[in-house]
Parts: sequence; structure tokens; C-alpha cells
Amino acid sequence: MTDTQTAVEMPQVSWTALGAAWTRAREGERADALFTDDLAPHFIAAVGDKAPYIEAGDQVLDGHDGDVLANPFTAMGDYVAIRTRWLDDLLRRAAADGIRQVVLLAAGLDTRAYRIEWPPELQLFELDLPDLIAFKEEVLRASGARPACARHAVSFDLREGWAGALRAAGFDATRPTAWLAEGLLHYLTPADNQQMLDDIGALSAPGSMLATDHIEAAMMGGDNAETADSTGLEYDQLVKGGPGEHPVRWLERSGWQVESRSPADCAVEYGRPIPPLLDPAVPGSVCEGALYLQARWHGGTRDAA
Repeated sequence: MTDTQTAVEMPQVSWTALGAAWTRAREGERADALFTDDLAPHFIAAVGDKAPYIEAGDQVLDGHDGDVLANPFTAMGDYVAIRTRWLDDLLRRAAADGIRQVVLLAAGLDTRAYRIEWPPELQLFELDLPDLIAFKEEVLRASGARPACARHAVSFDLREGWAGALRAAGFDATRPTAWLAEGLLHYLTPADNQQMLDDIGALSAPGSMLATDHIEAAMMGGDNAETADSTGLEYDQLVKGGPGEHPVRWLERSGWQVESRSPADCAVEYGRPIPPLLDPAVPGSVCEGALYLQARWHGGTRDAA
């Protein structure tokens, strides 16, 4: 083990968080970067040669593979970068509107507690699997990074009763909350998604908001066998079905007022070419299955399915 590596192992589903960190690190190298994440390279260095797919991704984006739809690095890289910027802006607006409590569900290797200029009194909670949280905390300690708000790391599985752990960490259900479920829904079954949404609603005070994104399984890469070979991840085992219905309908019947955005429209807004994966002019794109979703809590009971 090198000096930069950690002794903590991550479960396979959490390696997708490392892929997102790799994307954020690559974005920061661009002259027209939508954001910078100075901590992302620390996570990649900490894993080192335990993540051969990171090296494979560098080779792909450096021009060694021309199929922008079949390989998950080229297929998802721009999508993740644009999504990150959209959610950054959304959370900044929420803080400007007076929200002082943010919860990142399945936070992964997210570093918004460090790279966004928050009001100092803001409370930010990061919830994820224990092994991932342990890895992340070790890397953050080694980096000497200091959060720009009050940050709370909560170890728990979203498929279990996580609300109690969140409350124990200091979460106040009487205060408006900005909930973030980024790149998460497709890794949960419809039943687990609904339970999570019900739990969020039960903890949401008036004025709370929820931001998430929806993608189809086809966006996770090409043929499952090829994807596993290039990334070391078995996506056919990780992708569990998402909400099981159109995400706008799913949120609305659970008490949320929803606005949706197309990632392609966001790309144009940010002055970026539309990613091939999301471009209706590119044969094989899956543009109709991708949405960014912003929802406001208005309460009520869940409608019948």
C-alpha cells in the first residue's frame, strides 16, 4: 500500500462514487470548467491501483476509444459534470432563500461541504454506507480539508431505518431542509425508493425541497458484459429499477410539487455541447430517459398507485 492509499475497503456499489469523483477531477482540468473539486483527486489517489478502471477511463477520454455511447466513461462524464453544476446552483439558491439544513442522501464522495461557500450556521448531513464513510473520513483527515459549514457524516443504509440515525446526528425535522438524492434512484428498487421518499416526506417541514435526477438503465453504459470488463463493476447487478414509474408522477403523488429540466437544455445553458448520450440527433442516445428534478414539499398523503 502506498502512502496515499487507505486501509479501508469500499463495497462495489460505492465504487460508482469514485467514478463520479474522477469525473469531477477531470472537469476541474478544463479551461471552461463548470466547477472545481480540489478534493476529488485525493480520493482517486487513496485508492490507487485498486481501481484499474480509473486508468481505463483516462485512456478513453484521452482519445483511445471512439465509441462515445458504448463506454461508460464517455457516456456519463458530461452528464455527471452538468448534473453537478445544476445541483450546485440549486443548493446555493436554497441557502440564499434561507434554508439552513441540507441532507445528502447516499452522499458518496461529495465535497459540497468544502467547495461551496455556505452560510457558516448551515448544517449539512452526509448519509452513506459505513465503509464508504470510513474511507471518505480517512482521506479528508489526511488532506487537512476544513468544511465551510457544520458537516455531519452519518453511517447508515438507505434501505434501512435511517431516519433515527439522522435525528441522532442533530437533524431537526421542524426546520426546512434541502434534500439531495444525486445519482441514486436507479440503484434502489421501486419499493426502496418509495420507502425513502416516504421517510423524506415524514421529515420535511414546510418550505423543504428535494433535488434528484432520473436516468434509464441504458445510460449506465453499453452491453453489461463490456461495461463490467471496462470498469470492474457489474451494472446489471447494481441497477435495481428506480421509482418504477415516471419520476414526476412518482414525486407528485407523494406530496411534492415538481419541476423538471432536460440535461440537454442545461448543457446549452452552460455553453456546452449536448453530450452525445443525451442528443436526440445521435443514433442510440437515450435523451428521453434523463431528467433533473426539483421538487417542493406541500405535504399530504400518498395517492393510490
